[in-house]
Amino acid sequence: LELDVLPVAAGPFHAGVYGQAGLSARFEDGLAGEDKSGVFFGGGGLLQLEWTTRLAVSARAGVTRLYDQMVADFGVGLSIY
Repeated sequence: LELDVLPVAAGPFHAGVYGQAGLSARFEDGLAGEDKSGVFFGGGGLLQLEWTTRLAVSARAGVTRLYDQMVADFGVGLSIY
């Protein structure tokens, strides 16, 4: 699950935050007892450049807690609504 909140708008530019939670699984080939599963949580900042009312370029950076580790992440992608 993910929730995006973009309260700042300046023309086609939008800024805000995101939060996410879900289930995860990691399967280790050939290593008995090393498979892991659990719940992950994360969040961070989000920027969007709106091209049309249904298309935007999004960039986000944040942290995710996964398998008892904190992981930093950064992504850029196309958002289609």
